[in-house]
Amino acid sequence: MIELVDRAIAFALRAHDGQQRKTGSGMPFVAHPLAVGMMLQAMGCPETVVAAGLLHDTVEDTDVTLDELRHAFGDEVARLVGYCTEPRGRWETRKQYLIESLREAPLEAKLVAAADKVHNLHHLEQSLDAIGPEVWERFSRGPAEQAWYYRTVARSILNGVAEPERYPVFAELESLVATLFEGISPQP
Repeated sequence: MIELVDRAIAFALRAHDGQQRKTGSGMPFVAHPLAVGMMLQAMGCPETVVAAGLLHDTVEDTDVTLDELRHAFGDEVARLVGYCTEPRGRWETRKQYLIESLREAPLEAKLVAAADKVHNLHHLEQSLDAIGPEVWERFSRGPAEQAWYYRTVARSILNGVAEPERYPVFAELESLVATLFEGISPQP
């Protein structure tokens, strides 16, 4: 596992060089895909899934293409990243595309997406605790739209998963969505 994962780490570090998280923490963006990869590795996922977790934002947030990932990491890693990649365009269109992509995705892609969302939601939770509702100003959509998105994407990720209890990331996703968006009426 070390060789593929190490190459994915090095690739993600180069691809996300200079980017920062939206939460305003000053945290380098690459900390996010590294955390996602660590979560997947801790669950005992295969190396291709860990590598996809490390690379899941490269196509969406950098100039890297799926063909470049396929060439560098193989078909399976590129396929998993593809399931987790939003196209360019309006927020609503991008989110709806991802929701639909993940609904019938293979378990491995659902694990990558769940780890991604869990890490994002932990950062959102920390930011809300630290600075309050002003954190929503850093995003292109407010709490009602985010509530719609996270509730819907969580249902899509869990769709068709046999034995979700085998993967703690699914229960953590459901719990975070319920807690963070409690009392917020969703609006697409």
